[in-house]
Amino acid sequence: MIDQEYIYQLIYRKEWRELLDFVYQYSKISTSDELIVNAVKIFEDELFRELHKGSETKDFQDILEKLFLLDKGRAYKLSEGRSSRVIVELVKLYNAQGLKKKAYEYAKYNPSDEICAEVINLYEKTLPKVVEHSQSHKIRVTKNRNKPNVNYVRSLFRSNQEIEFFMVVREIYQMYVVYPNVALSCVIDFNKIKDNLAQEERDFFFKGIIDCVVFD
Repeated sequence: MIDQEYIYQLIYRKEWRELLDFVYQYSKISTSDELIVNAVKIFEDELFRELHKGSETKDFQDILEKLFLLDKGRAYKLSEGRSSRVIVELVKLYNAQGLKKKAYEYAKYNPSDEICAEVINLYEKTLPKVVEHSQSHKIRVTKNRNKPNVNYVRSLFRSNQEIEFFMVVREIYQMYVVYPNVALSCVIDFNKIKDNLAQEERDFFFKGIIDCVVFD
């Protein structure tokens, strides 16, 4: 039979994780037995006193997560203020670790808090914006809000000589369509010639580029 002395011993040794495991395992007792309720309340006060002082054990993040789950799962209900504090501390920890999505997921539980609101705002700016249109019920179109102001488009031609060659070919074959720098694999059917190719020739086939291709 577990009594309040066991809880006091855990509090004295600051074994918060074991205490939270006890609260979860005996959640009905910890909310009905008066002696156990008082002992658990002392544990909660001591834990938040440590939190207020900024004392962090190596398992503090895990402890806060357990407390969050107990609170949200109603196995052990915290006051509104303390519930908010647990969420904010988790948001700060994950944000400091660069785990922005994880911080955002916790922040959504407490959007009225200044720190959480800032994390939500900054993270949502990185999300694609859904663009409404007449076919929204069939096709989802998004717009990247964080698109950098950089032009990544490059020319089809890698030198002035290639441009001059293309212009000459187009001038000669004015009645035809001329495409520059066409992949060899787009012009020749690989399956029809693969048995006649050595391995080096096969590798080149998928890398080779034809300067110009003329279509009639």
